[in-house]
Amino acid sequence: MLRSHHKRVIIFVIALFLMTNFYTPAQPNPRAMEQLKQFKKIKLLEILDLDEATAEKFLVKHNANEKKIEEKKKQMDEAVQDLENSLKNAAPKDEITKKTEKVLQITQEFQKLIDESLQSMKPILNEVQYAKYIIFEHKFRGEVQKAIIERMKKRGRGNPDDENEPPRKRKW
Repeated sequence: MLRSHHKRVIIFVIALFLMTNFYTPAQPNPRAMEQLKQFKKIKLLEILDLDEATAEKFLVKHNANEKKIEEKKKQMDEAVQDLENSLKNAAPKDEITKKTEKVLQITQEFQKLIDESLQSMKPILNEVQYAKYIIFEHKFRGEVQKAIIERMKKRGRGNPDDENEPPRKRKW
């Protein structure tokens, strides 16, 4: 019963995200992204069952970590876009190599930030809370993606695994 309620809430939030983001698929809607972040925080606090003082420490650290990760993700997206533009413009191989190395470097930095973010919560949470936090962080993105796919199927955008549906052209 409770799991069903959580799934409905997730689907509602994702649907809201999709509806507000429907006309600009390449650029995420900042309001929808903020709503998703708020939903994530609420779910984390609910799952971790923190007292007020611990919740305050947790949120301060979590918000700081998320901001750093978002900034690095933006850098990574820009570097990938730059590399993609170089490929489209038939840039010299040495330029493509440099830009590929830059993407790889930023990707490593991004992963390091995620690892540091996870580790930084260890002193704030007890062992059980920390385990729940690690599991939540691991599963959250996948659950959001599944909810988006399910929502798309219900809205008639087709099943990507449907053999009867013609293949779609990808931007990449």
